[in-house]
Amino acid sequence: MKGLSPLRPLRPLRPVTRLAIAAALTVALAINPAQSFAATAQASFASPEAAMNAFGDAVSGNNEAELRKLFGANFRQLVPPNGAQIRAAFLDQWKVSHAIQPAGENSAHIAVGSDGWTFPVPLVKNAHGWHFDMAAGAEEMRVRRIGRNELAVIQTMLAIYDAQREYASTYHDGSDTYVYARRLASTPGKHDGLYWPTADDEAPSPLGEAFATAGTRMKETSGYYGYHYKLLTSQGPHAPGGAYDYVVRGQLFGGFGVIAWPVKYGDTGIKTFMVSHDGQVYERDLGPNSAAKAEETTSFDPGPGWKKEQDTQADTQSGTSSGAPSGTSSGTSSGTPSGAPSGTNSQ
Repeated sequence: MKGLSPLRPLRPLRPVTRLAIAAALTVALAINPAQSFAATAQASFASPEAAMNAFGDAVSGNNEAELRKLFGANFRQLVPPNGAQIRAAFLDQWKVSHAIQPAGENSAHIAVGSDGWTFPVPLVKNAHGWHFDMAAGAEEMRVRRIGRNELAVIQTMLAIYDAQREYASTYHDGSDTYVYARRLASTPGKHDGLYWPTADDEAPSPLGEAFATAGTRMKETSGYYGYHYKLLTSQGPHAPGGAYDYVVRGQLFGGFGVIAWPVKYGDTGIKTFMVSHDGQVYERDLGPNSAAKAEETTSFDPGPGWKKEQDTQADTQSGTSSGAPSGTSSGTSSGTPSGAPSGTNSQ
């Protein structure tokens, strides 16, 4: 057998490793803000408080006619249908607290709940009174969506890091060697990826079903939290340990890397992210051509322009500098590229 006890103990897996990351990082009512709002006649009010109360009454009373007056014909892009879980959560927070936050003489926000969340569509004053500014709301929702996605992607990268370490702690598909997964989703009938379907009485795969299509990069897919993901099979000169190939004898042994980029630059995200077996997440704005640049990337190489994402260093112990799965014997070390840390143990 080629398995030895791990050199570094696995830390507890983050909940996102087996479950989808919580969709509501804030109490968000907007569910489909990507489309622009057509300019239509909207109701005006004598005060921002009156507009706020009309909004709350319309949502709680499921008064679609009133919602249409408040937000125009596309109000459904803002307010989910009655019975939707996120709508119920919003109303629960509304009951806790709702108040006007002035933002100047002619602008105000509606604060909802106890955590400081504000409704993304501001109230503005013109000659007719106070009304909801749909154009400003659409832009605010875009900004919030990008921020929410990028925070979720950082956690996703760390979840993949966790999952790779878990994967490499056991054997798969009849192998007697600890290796990393070369795929996010397994080939049907195999365990060569971090996700595979399991029965109720079977142990779950390292990643959950939400990752089944995370590596799909077709244009028509929305990705996972607005991002596409790809595993990297080597690292460059700017990575800890220098440049070397992770693949040894056809298996991902020397380490692993992951890159994630926005499905639609400027809409679902802006930054591109990378992480490796070292556990530190890096970020960089690759510009409007992020997708093409990320697709061309095969090595984890956080050179000039890449910045460490603060407070994302994974919890590891410094027992080894190697990216190789611990628990390998000297029988495998001969396949390690020259200059690459082997991470082998010659017992």
